[in-house]
Amino acid sequence: GFMVKQGAYDYVLNTDAQAFGGKGFNDDSIRHFTIFDSMLSRDGKGWLKLYLPVRSACVLRRVKE
Repeated sequence: GFMVKQGAYDYVLNTDAQAFGGKGFNDDSIRHFTIFDSMLSRDGKGWLKLYLPVRSACVLRRVKE
């Protein structure tokens, strides 16, 4: 998992997409939400857990509230 600012995140780039020659295992339309952690919440952060296929990369952007 990744420690990030709490909120929702959308894909900006997913190299596993079939348009980039990937297998398409990740669904770009899924919005990812952080997981609450009481130790991190005082700093406004949480955990973002993602499935990342081998030899792929993704860029996410936090959704404006």
